[in-house]
Amino acid sequence: MSSDRAFKRSGFGLAIFAVGFIAILGGTAWLTGQGYSGEHPALRVLGAGLLLGSIWLLARTAGRWAGYFCAACALAAVKAALALIFGVTVSSGHLVSNYRIVTELFITLIVVCALTIRFTFREPRSRLEELSLIGGMVGLALDILTEPNFWPLRVAVLLLAISWIVDRLTNRTRSRHRQHTAPQGVELH
Repeated sequence: MSSDRAFKRSGFGLAIFAVGFIAILGGTAWLTGQGYSGEHPALRVLGAGLLLGSIWLLARTAGRWAGYFCAACALAAVKAALALIFGVTVSSGHLVSNYRIVTELFITLIVVCALTIRFTFREPRSRLEELSLIGGMVGLALDILTEPNFWPLRVAVLLLAISWIVDRLTNRTRSRHRQHTAPQGVELH
């Protein structure tokens, strides 16, 4: 949530982001039965617990890691742009990239960056913003697991867009209220 103190980045916030994202990715893979583990029922239960636990941890600490999500999406967009330019991936053994899929991913990641750049300058102000960030992380993890399908990332874009619109409407209402309640001769910033 928002506070009056200066918004600071910390190594702890980056660690929470990295571990949380890996936990979401691993928990989702085990829950859906993807990866090397197969479809063992115990791993599905473990995956569900890991996914729910990481979502809980990320929800409790969203103010610490929120700005790193935009940076991670920007790095992924740069990798997609390089795959578009060179026609092969920059990692994964230089696989030939599908132009349509990579273009779609690039555009979607740019939109995610545009919707989350505000969190590089300030903490999330509401639970909706925190939940939309977590939805973005889950969407990105699901997108990695179901690569040709971009519906999880599109749902994340929808959640982020809704939180952005609500934030804009709420801020507009707050600024109008402050203008009407200011004492004569005092200018509010």
